[in-house]
Amino acid sequence: MTSAPSALPSLASDDPDLRDLARDEPALPALDGEAPTGLHLVRVLGIGAVSTVFLAVQRGEGPLADLPPETPRQVALKLMKPWALEGARRVNQDPLETFHRERAALVRMDRRAHGERRVVRFYGEGRTRVRVGPQTVELPWLALELVDGGADGTTLTERVVRAAGGLPLRRARALLTHLAEAVCDLHEEGIIHRDLKPDNVLLEGPPETERPKLADCGLARVDGLLVTVGGVTPAYGGPEQLMSFGGERNPLVGPWTDVHALAALAFFALAGEHWCRGQDDRAWHEGERRSLATAANLSATLRARPELMKRFDAVLARGSRHGLPTAAWSGPEAARYGRLARSFRPSLVEHPPRYAGVRELTAALEPLFEEGDGG
Repeated sequence: MTSAPSALPSLASDDPDLRDLARDEPALPALDGEAPTGLHLVRVLGIGAVSTVFLAVQRGEGPLADLPPETPRQVALKLMKPWALEGARRVNQDPLETFHRERAALVRMDRRAHGERRVVRFYGEGRTRVRVGPQTVELPWLALELVDGGADGTTLTERVVRAAGGLPLRRARALLTHLAEAVCDLHEEGIIHRDLKPDNVLLEGPPETERPKLADCGLARVDGLLVTVGGVTPAYGGPEQLMSFGGERNPLVGPWTDVHALAALAFFALAGEHWCRGQDDRAWHEGERRSLATAANLSATLRARPELMKRFDAVLARGSRHGLPTAAWSGPEAARYGRLARSFRPSLVEHPPRYAGVRELTAALEPLFEEGDGG
């Protein structure tokens, strides 16, 4: 007669962001508290608005619970924060909606599975109980591909910080070319990322051969999912995202929304700093776009060519305009949203339109990079 397996110790944290959860590298219990998942939390990799991401390592010989056999021994485990879970419930939102969207987007991209993978892989999901202070809560998790950039840094933010300024044109060109292809891959599968920013661009390999992978599709708009999730990073997201209402699909969001963010990412790579200078940057929020020349650590090559720099400015400014292209106003709900925009976000209607798609932006940037000769 075999005895029932003893329950695993509960995970416990004293921090609302779960920073201390990986202390002593605990096993990740399945929801029933008995069956081990086979994963151990090793350290925190990053902390976002909704989730904390851990390096999780498979230990032991048994199969991973709820995860396919091809799951690698190391994964990035994304665990929802308890306050995010409770905060969503307080405003009558489905707290799992961001995870549902991320899963749907990544599964769709995994099925695409031809050529180079430019979006992180999804391996599986589950739930576990965590004691936070006096309460024990059920928190969902996602097991995702681990991207490790090593000493050079993993996120685009880290790599630009290490570069201490704008990237050389050749490096920025390669990076943005691959990043644009990743966004186009998403668009071809009916997915608008809606949260492109330097922290969500992960990089493999050394700077000379680095390849980006997109992460964090929790705000993505996925064809077939009807509701738009509210949320925007104002320094990168298109202002049309501020027109999203709970329980409705925002018809003003489209490929042009990711164009806005991609133009801001291009500025960040070239300038070595965020285009938007913060919440108090009134000019940015009203649609004015400062020149690359204002960046303190712009690469010497680009600064030495002011005419070329001005042409970069013009292309990036057009890519990040407030005005929406004609396609944004063609849907059945466009008239109603147009009236709302005129009342609350008139720049969406009154400003000149930005590029309608990613390939329009990259087609305008490519000859400028070519002229710069990869300097």
